[in-house]
Amino acid sequence: MDALELLKDQLESKSLGKIAKELDVSKTSLCLIRSKKYPNPQKMYKRIMDMYGSSQEIIGISVDSKDGIEDIVNMVKEIECMR
Repeated sequence: MDALELLKDQLESKSLGKIAKELDVSKTSLCLIRSKKYPNPQKMYKRIMDMYGSSQEIIGISVDSKDGIEDIVNMVKEIECMR
């Protein structure tokens, strides 16, 4: 889901003013983002993604030995504990 979709989802349950406060930006900035008229929106998109996006990180592990398999097993156990 991209930043504009996340913003749209938030607007279904919150006011523009509430979201602006949560993001620490002006309502005008959010209006410009929504209408795709905000100049250089990448920082704003990142702010939206950081606040409302999913923050799962995937870590690659080389599995070329028994130790590698044990690393994967331990990682899965840690993930299950996070749920």
